Amino acid sequence: MLSRLILALCVMLATFSVVASERYKVELIAFKNYESEQSIPEHFDYRLPLAKSNQGLNLLGSLLPTDKLPITIDSTKVSASFQQVSLLPASSLQLKTEMKRLTRHLAFSPLIHLAWSVEVSPQGAPSVRLLAGQNFQKQYQVSSSMVGLDALGSLFELDGLITLYQDQQLILETELVLRDAPAYDGTATLATKQGPLKEYPIKHRRAVSLGKIYYLDHPLMGLLVRIDKA
Repeated sequence: MLSRLILALCVMLATFSVVASERYKVELIAFKNYESEQSIPEHFDYRLPLAKSNQGLNLLGSLLPTDKLPITIDSTKVSASFQQVSLLPASSLQLKTEMKRLTRHLAFSPLIHLAWSVEVSPQGAPSVRLLAGQNFQKQYQVSSSMVGLDALGSLFELDGLITLYQDQQLILETELVLRDAPAYDGTATLATKQGPLKEYPIKHRRAVSLGKIYYLDHPLMGLLVRIDKA
């Protein structure tokens, strides 16, 4: 009887350790890739109904409205307060060497570099809304296929959700849309310039380990991500 009680207590303690929440640091660099831009097939366009981006926590809301967001995000210059997610200062960024290489390379154009801490538990974790680049709202009309519009009318180059959650192991999931202006053929007028933007889905789901740098690939852009204990 005593042995069964001890065994039950051990199971309870093990269960408690599993369900306990953990806080992780997520560092991310998003950059455009111009090397393969010409090889994108015509049909490779926005077709997937991504999750509504207003479901995520917008860490950059205090910077809106704006025509363009800064590339390096520093929590000391941004007002963002959420219980489960905290924007981190630029001094905490560890991928600075990778950022310098991307900046110097003519084929790549960094859109954003930031880090945040997020509380993850088996019950779930909040999604973070990622905004980056230029705001096209004043230049182009909005088509019915476009997602990510908020009350301020933002229509950024990169918009969507990043989620880190626990499922046997840590899983990183992206559900983003990359927007690009239509190609200029030399005859565009103000009216044609206001046509619909091109939109491309950026969807990834992969298991991640702590301390490793992951490259999430896409023909038009890339994501560098590193996960650590906060």
